[in-house]
Amino acid sequence: MAWWFGGRCDLTHSYFFEEDAKHFHSVLKAGCDQHGADLYPAFKTWCDEYFYLPHRQEPRGINGIFFDDLSDEPHKHLPSDTSAPRPETPPKLFAFIKTMGDSFGPSYFPILTKRMSLPYDDHMRR
Repeated sequence: MAWWFGGRCDLTHSYFFEEDAKHFHSVLKAGCDQHGADLYPAFKTWCDEYFYLPHRQEPRGINGIFFDDLSDEPHKHLPSDTSAPRPETPPKLFAFIKTMGDSFGPSYFPILTKRMSLPYDDHMRR
């Protein structure tokens, strides 16, 4: 039987405020770290590569984490030569997905609350 888990959480197409990026990534890292020390660095790098715009030589936004094809098999984005634990069973991977889903509100809503009243113009809206 084939099975896998995947997902992503990112802030693409956003205006950059360093404190927002630090907050967003600190919450994502804390969530990932509950399930394995190698997850956040690997999934952040994957997201940074996925959302990089080569023709502009810049990222598409603040980015976040990106993961796919998580199962009990070795994964091309996760180190295979480490003894660090990582979720590999359906219940453990579902727990990871749930933790990351539960992290979205705390990672994003404080940024939204802080920035929603900033002025904008037609160019920014487009």
